Amino acid sequence: MDCIRAEALQPARRASFGQTLLTGGYLALVELKPTHFQGDARRRRVTGGSIARPCATIVLILATAALGGCELGNSGGLTGLRDSSGNQDFARGTGSPALATKNTIRIPGEDSVGNAAGAALTVYPSSNPTTRPKVVAVVGKSDWRGAIAMSVLAARPLQAPMLLSEDDGVPDITESAFKALAPTGTTVPGLVVKPKAVVAGKVAVLDKMPRINLVNTTVEKLSLSVDALWTKINSGKPSSEVIVTTADPALSRFALPAGPLAAKTGSPVFFVGRDTVPLATLRAIQAHDKPRIYVVGPPRAISDALLKRLKRYGQVRRMGADTPTENSVQAAIFSDPVSEWGWGIISPGHGYVVMNSHHEMDVAAATSLSSGAAYGPLLLNSSSTVLDKPIENYLLDIQPGYRDDPSNGVYNRAWLLGDEQAISPSLQARIDKLSQIVFVTGETGVDLTGEEGF
Repeated sequence: MDCIRAEALQPARRASFGQTLLTGGYLALVELKPTHFQGDARRRRVTGGSIARPCATIVLILATAALGGCELGNSGGLTGLRDSSGNQDFARGTGSPALATKNTIRIPGEDSVGNAAGAALTVYPSSNPTTRPKVVAVVGKSDWRGAIAMSVLAARPLQAPMLLSEDDGVPDITESAFKALAPTGTTVPGLVVKPKAVVAGKVAVLDKMPRINLVNTTVEKLSLSVDALWTKINSGKPSSEVIVTTADPALSRFALPAGPLAAKTGSPVFFVGRDTVPLATLRAIQAHDKPRIYVVGPPRAISDALLKRLKRYGQVRRMGADTPTENSVQAAIFSDPVSEWGWGIISPGHGYVVMNSHHEMDVAAATSLSSGAAYGPLLLNSSSTVLDKPIENYLLDIQPGYRDDPSNGVYNRAWLLGDEQAISPSLQARIDKLSQIVFVTGETGVDLTGEEGF
């Protein structure tokens, strides 16, 4: 088999309707109603390296579903979800010409609410009970911290996709996604009714949908509530790893990679300030019994002094860099050398999600894709038209190659979030080019840069 990679730069209590269930004091209001990356951006060469695992061709299937005013697929010239408020072609947004290329697939919503719905239905086509989720995670459409905290619910065993809603009503596109997904319900120890939604606070879901509402008066209380629920679902055993990231709204982009990481690893997320950590959060971390603590964000988001304090409660490792883009690349390549925790993606044959870093609520859609479609990290690009150099370098480093037969190679796949206002067609084409398997000749490889139009 002929697999070649791009040369890397570095070789019980029951709750009846409306009853409050306390779990560890934090799960409240249960309502049940019927590794450092560096490199030269200008030049990379593909060489005949080796892959330490079997080669495989990834086949992606886009399913079609049409339920109650919600469309996924191609029907009558339209693509994707369509809401009931006069938006005729939701998935095309304002006219994106490229839903998919040979190495990219776009979830082309006009906003994060639509992207979350589209990603959920991509992961769960919901054409029959076996393709439906057991439960859906729901957060407020502007609650980026809530979306990150709830991301762990996308990990096994729940594998919950995430939808966005509002306090005073369910957006049309979210309502159509709820109806199309038709979650089957999941078993939670101590609960009689099987919830079909886990909700951050009191944002709206469909009437009469059995649900768990997690207290969300502060982000600390929400993260503790999620952790308590997650521990309960996992037979009462706290996880051996936890994620810590910033709660600072001014530094939110540094926290975004923590969401897909939580979905991949099943590690709950806790929030801190640059130099401070809530006492309740420290006690929750302590309850994990000396866990490995993975910090997402650079020192200007979470200080070295705070890391020193956290070391009293477990082993601490940081992944972080000076810009949100570099920070997301660090999260993508990071892997604990002892536990192998993390993405650790430094070779070809993977998926990844690319989103515009200015659209922070797209982390909800990214979480669903990272845990159920791309099975890969979140990369944050700062521009809608130009690919940031750290991402370009990274994609060049993991670009696959072949010598004789490309069908025997491995492939990369990029999932893009948003219409052409978030990620332009030219940017999509550039990402497609860098994700493409390339022909390799000789020992020195071929120059991948310098092709006209890119």
